[in-house]
Amino acid sequence: MTIEKQIAAIERDIYWSAYVARQSTDKAQKERCLNRVESFMQDLADLKREIKEADIDRGSIEHRAWYDINLELR
Repeated sequence: MTIEKQIAAIERDIYWSAYVARQSTDKAQKERCLNRVESFMQDLADLKREIKEADIDRGSIEHRAWYDINLELR
């Protein structure tokens, strides 16, 4: 599963867990749902950080390749 699909799945889980927490009258269930939302938010932050790191790595590789090409042309 791609990172984008994982993010979409986690966002759906956050939405539904928050919905159940809002609708529930059972305090234990509400607490479990809110704990799940917190866990999902951490997972989401980790995935977004992973995307940023991959973008930085890709940018670094492209910059290095561009620099190498310019050296060859000189």
